[in-house]
Amino acid sequence: MNTTQYSLALSGINCGRCVAKIVDGLRERDPDVSFTINDNKNRAELITTLQPESAIEVIAKLGY
Repeated sequence: MNTTQYSLALSGINCGRCVAKIVDGLRERDPDVSFTINDNKNRAELITTLQPESAIEVIAKLGY
């Protein structure tokens, strides 16, 4: 499968546990996902085989 890089604006991420929760949720659908958050914790870079809508759905269901 092809991977794609996305940049997402996020809110509500306050700590490493928040990031871990998102990564765990995304890995349920894409075990090889790469998720990094910027220093201001308001923008994420995502490399995944998921379609953007699917990744956003996972993150939104987790409350972010």
